[in-house]
Amino acid sequence: MSDSPSPEQPTSEATFKTRSGRVAFQHKDYRRFWLARVLGVFAIDMQITAISWQVYQLTGKPLDLGLVGLAQFAPFFLLFLVSGTVADRFQRKRIMSVCVSIQTLCAIAFFVMTITGNADFPTIFTILIFLGIARAFQSPAQSAIVPLLVPKEHFANAVAWTSSGFQMARIAGPGVAGIMIIAGEQWV
Repeated sequence: MSDSPSPEQPTSEATFKTRSGRVAFQHKDYRRFWLARVLGVFAIDMQITAISWQVYQLTGKPLDLGLVGLAQFAPFFLLFLVSGTVADRFQRKRIMSVCVSIQTLCAIAFFVMTITGNADFPTIFTILIFLGIARAFQSPAQSAIVPLLVPKEHFANAVAWTSSGFQMARIAGPGVAGIMIIAGEQWV
């Protein structure tokens, strides 16, 4: 006789939730983390799209668009060993809080520059470097926090949902930003 329920036996709701593809979302802390991560990635990608558009409008140079990407990528490349060590040695929640605070300050700086009309490429590039550094430290801390939010048996499901949410936000963010740019960069 098998342990699995027969077609005649109804499965309990707990059994269904455990076997469902959304089992990680049973955990309140994971739900909050997932939503914050998806919205954060969505917002950052919208912001980078608007900044890229603004830089191109300011300078008209394709090279400057490449430098926008470099300012985002270089901190990951240069700091990956340090940021991973920091994520292992310090409280991940605190690292993420500091990183999100820095990203918020960068967003405020971009917004103020945009609405006042004082945007210039060197200032934008400098702020992008700080944004890139914050993201370089946030990424390993964010990745390493998932095992603390769900039980071991739900970890694979949580990783799958985290990755799916990240990819959805990475695709939707620039698309929504492109539509919003029609009304003006400041709206993004």
